Amino acid sequence: MTTRPPPNGAHEADDRAREQARIEQIRIFAGPNASRYQHAFTRIQAAAGFPISFNWAAALLGPLWMAARNVWGLFWPSVLLETVAYSQIARGLFGKLGTEELARAEQLARSAAERAQQAKESAEQGSPFAAQLAENAKVLADAAAGAQKAGDAQAAGAWEIVAAGVVLLVITKAASGLLADLALERRFLRWRTNRSLRSGIDKTAALWGGAVAALMIGLTTLRTAAGH
Repeated sequence: MTTRPPPNGAHEADDRAREQARIEQIRIFAGPNASRYQHAFTRIQAAAGFPISFNWAAALLGPLWMAARNVWGLFWPSVLLETVAYSQIARGLFGKLGTEELARAEQLARSAAERAQQAKESAEQGSPFAAQLAENAKVLADAAAGAQKAGDAQAAGAWEIVAAGVVLLVITKAASGLLADLALERRFLRWRTNRSLRSGIDKTAALWGGAVAALMIGLTTLRTAAGH
């Protein structure tokens, strides 16, 4: 006696039940804004290649979002890259680039003027050291011109440094937005088999991660702007 396969209606009922169970699991796991993550996870799981899903909250909040969602694999690279980006921006805006070279140029110019005056006085007195003093004055004047040129070039390059920092920051934010849902979906799959993993928005982790990110980015940026 052959066993009849279950009717199509039974298969459909099972599929609907599994889908409802998955939706409920995402609701529990995601917490706030669960419907958004339901659609994002569905797109990711149905994608044949690299899934395109952009998370604006992750892009704008960066490390804070990643800490709150316990996505630590993205947290540390994001903190590192944002630290470099903000440091470059601060260095270009507040780093007083070229200041040391310009101060050196001013000091050398004063020394060159003093040597030139000494050479003039020695020549008037018929001193045999007049030529040597004049040569020293010329060397100092050339060094002052070189320092002035270097200082001007460094000061002019400040906006290039700012632009590089802005570009790096934009790329970091864009990458965070593109990778956030993918990383969270991978964590969701692990959570389904291990409910001890934290779900939803973890306020404690958000506070800890936000403090770490603020200290790293803030202190490094301040030190860079101060020229240390």
